[in-house]
Parts: sequence; C-alpha cells; structure tokens
Amino acid sequence: MPDVVDALDEVMDSMLDAVRKGGDVAAAANDKREAIEDVYLTIYETALPMFAEERYEQYNTKSVRQVPESLFEKWLRIAREFIATRPMQARITQVLDTTIEWVNELTAEGLREGLTTDQVATQIQDKWTDPESPINRFRAERISRTETISAANKGSQQGVIDSDVDALKFWISATDDRVRDAHDTGQNPSLSVPIPLTDPYIVDNEALMFPGDPAGSAHNVINCRCVEGYEVI
Repeated sequence: MPDVVDALDEVMDSMLDAVRKGGDVAAAANDKREAIEDVYLTIYETALPMFAEERYEQYNTKSVRQVPESLFEKWLRIAREFIATRPMQARITQVLDTTIEWVNELTAEGLREGLTTDQVATQIQDKWTDPESPINRFRAERISRTETISAANKGSQQGVIDSDVDALKFWISATDDRVRDAHDTGQNPSLSVPIPLTDPYIVDNEALMFPGDPAGSAHNVINCRCVEGYEVI
C-alpha cells in the first residue's frame, strides 16, 4: 500500500512554507491535493481488483474459472471512476480542510503570542510529529485503514456482481466492544438480513451500499471494520 504519511507530509511542508512567508495556507494545501488523490487512487487500484478477483473466483460457476483480462481492466476503471465521484472527492477535501483549519488556528494563536512566522512554523511541525497531538501525521494509518476497507468491500461486491451468480448481500460487523452501536448486527439485526446487491443498507439513517461507503458521513465510515457477506439464491 502507498505511504499515506509521505503524502500528508508533502501537504504539510507546503503549508508550513506558506506560514513562514505569511502566505495562504489553504492555497498551499490545495496545491498538493494531487498527492493525496494519488494515494487514494493507489489504494483503490490495488485493493478493489484484489478483492473483486477473490469473490469472482469464489462465486463464478462457469467452466472457465480464470478471470478474464477484460474484467481486471473493468475493475481498474471502476476504481478510477470511484475516486472521481463526489463522495470520494468530498472525503479527500475533508482530510485537507481538517488540516488547514488546524494549521490556521495554531498560526493565529502563535502570532497573538508574539511569535515570528518561523517560530510558529516550527511549533506546528513539532505538533505534527507528536502522536498525542489531535492532528498529526500518524492519522495516516487511520486514513489508510478506512480507505482499504472501503475499497475491499466495494471490490468484493463488484466481484460477486461480475460472477453473474444470483446472490444477496448482508452486513457482518466486527465482534468486539469497539464496533459502533449502529453497525452492530446484534443490536441491529436487520443489517444481517440478506438484501439484493443493488439495495442499500440503512445504517444510522444513512443509505450505504457497502460497509465503508463514502456516501456515508464520517461518523459512519471512519475506522469502520465491517465487511459484507453473500448468500447464493
């Protein structure tokens, strides 16, 4: 998987340069948006076809079980198109906006205290590398995990669809005390009831096509570890 830390560091370096020069932090961050998009694209181009292939081979009942090259090309195209969708672009924007807001707040606070812009930039850099800071480079792990689960579930569903098997899908939640109440099939048994592949799950009043669907809000998606199961009919 790509190094999300490197991408976030590239964005932060651009923002800190803007702080030192008294420039526009938001513009500096958005100038490096492509670095974040490239990371997301690599995650989806890697995980989506991988899990699509796994499910295709599991459910395909045709005599020729080898995955056609045309399907791999289709899955890569789906990954690229998925990154371009509004929900995915909004997710990338959220990563940038959260960081921009944090840097602007720290910059304003430092300047009020009489620090120079160089001193403010150094202070922000120190916090950026501090695991205890509310915003830091180590959140890259959470981003990578969230996007990988999303890509895996999207790919799994696509693999079942392309296998041409008649199947239903159902939600499988993690089985520990960290699972969200809204995602817990023990508390919400309707999630584990098989439904058509084209129907959404209703999770905390949001329509999700699969666990980790970027159409959901952050509280419904970030750090979600749920997966999807299938029932042949």
